[in-house]
Amino acid sequence: MRESKNALIGLYKVVRVLNPVIYVLVDPREPEHARYVGQSAQAEIRLGVHMAGSHGRVGKWIRRLRSAGITFEMWVLEECALDNMNEREQVWINRLGGLGHNLLNGRDGRAHNYRLRRPS
Repeated sequence: MRESKNALIGLYKVVRVLNPVIYVLVDPREPEHARYVGQSAQAEIRLGVHMAGSHGRVGKWIRRLRSAGITFEMWVLEECALDNMNEREQVWINRLGGLGHNLLNGRDGRAHNYRLRRPS
């Protein structure tokens, strides 16, 4: 994997990642709960798409946060190869959904004791 560097974009701290990634969106008030798992070959561009206004359930969630003056956070879960992004995204959706995270990806979860931790 190639080296990553930190970058600041507005109120969002993003890790400049040079490989495809699987990421999670979280509400900073509840960072231990993942809300959306996604994939991108260009994470910074994908973040911009989310900031500009996603559609569907994710967009509705983002608009609710914005109306409360809150900005979501995007955390990279893992870097992966381009040819297995779909598989790795599904692994994370199943893992987090199965651990009880109320994902906007549409998977119902169960009670859990797993907690996400803020990236350092």
